[in-house]
Amino acid sequence: MERKPKSEWQSIRAKVKKENYLELVNYCDSSGITISSYVRSLIEKNNPAVSSIKKSGVNNFRFNPLHDKFLWEINFDDGSNNVIAEDLSDNFLENLKLSMDKALKMRREHIDKRINSSVVIPTKINKLKGRGENVKG
Repeated sequence: MERKPKSEWQSIRAKVKKENYLELVNYCDSSGITISSYVRSLIEKNNPAVSSIKKSGVNNFRFNPLHDKFLWEINFDDGSNNVIAEDLSDNFLENLKLSMDKALKMRREHIDKRINSSVVIPTKINKLKGRGENVKG
């Protein structure tokens, strides 16, 4: 008995509201594409295999003098690391630094931070206000 090789393609089914289905059909018809190709492109663009990482760690930039390039990685607290980008130029890093400094300055202005050593106070602390003797230290 000869087995056929499995296809690299798999089917997906989903139930949607009738109005959403009709909108999808109209969009695909007007765009000249199939529903299948539209759904496939949505999945590929949103890549469900990439999920958020809920870990802590530090950014680390390393210089490679042999190639005159930089590497950017995250060193996680659990000992693992993840390379974000390789072969970065000094111009790229200077531009990135300027952009980050500008964004941080805008944030400081937004939260009206005036003293460099001050930090943003969590909003949960504000909820303790008015409880008086019920709040234990």
